[in-house]
Amino acid sequence: MASIIEQINSFAQNNKELVILDFTHGLNTDSWTDESSALTQQEWERLLNLLGGLKNRITGLGSIAYLTTLKLSQLINNRAAVIIVVDAKIQGGGRVDISRFVSQGLFTRKQFPLYNVYSDTNDQSDMIVDQLQKMKTYAAPSSSSLFLLSWTFTQGITAAHRPER
Repeated sequence: MASIIEQINSFAQNNKELVILDFTHGLNTDSWTDESSALTQQEWERLLNLLGGLKNRITGLGSIAYLTTLKLSQLINNRAAVIIVVDAKIQGGGRVDISRFVSQGLFTRKQFPLYNVYSDTNDQSDMIVDQLQKMKTYAAPSSSSLFLLSWTFTQGITAAHRPER
């Protein structure tokens, strides 16, 4: 994670761009049992503390209803801007509690609404048709929600690809 933060900081130092980090899943691969090995609240907090090392985080907007209603020029003003969105389940159920971190530039899905549904296929033609249809259906110009065109191939998990128990 330190290397990723360093690379984002390096990019942001040299580019006046908006960087959005969208955390929707967190799995503990060190103690993996199956796909439900979600991070605990404490593990998420360790990660969120590390993200404090990201420079150019957007702060001071904790009370804003929707970040997606802001103009890009309001976010990027002679420097890069980093938005961190956290919306993930924790081990045992529930969602990650980021309340301790809102003043540090972390936002909820409610503040950064985003439609992001992949196609669940490894067939390129099916993925293209599916994603373009979703874009026509969900990317309304009047919506405060963003639409993410998800060009992600999904490989099936077979017994040969499952982690050892």
